[in-house]
Amino acid sequence: MKLLVKLVVLLIVGLVVLGLARNVVVKAMAENGVRELTLVAQDLTAYGHDLGPGAPHLVELLRALLANSDIPWFRLLYLYPTRVNAKLLEFIAANPRIVPY
Repeated sequence: MKLLVKLVVLLIVGLVVLGLARNVVVKAMAENGVRELTLVAQDLTAYGHDLGPGAPHLVELLRALLANSDIPWFRLLYLYPTRVNAKLLEFIAANPRIVPY
């Protein structure tokens, strides 16, 4: 099941980038008992930087996922310190559903 969740994240990220953050897939996962969604990338903090100015970044992705699902836990793998900023740290600290590595 965990492998399926990781593969589905690619679809979810695509939906958010396209402005379709309805997260139908995430809601369906929660309804089917998924307890944890692990976001995996070589560097999650790079999310959105390749899309140019005004593109959503990691905080916006996390905000959409948290707001549109009942999945209790989100785990983030991997965050490189070069792009970790105060906004991201404050968001993670304020959201207990984002769990430690």
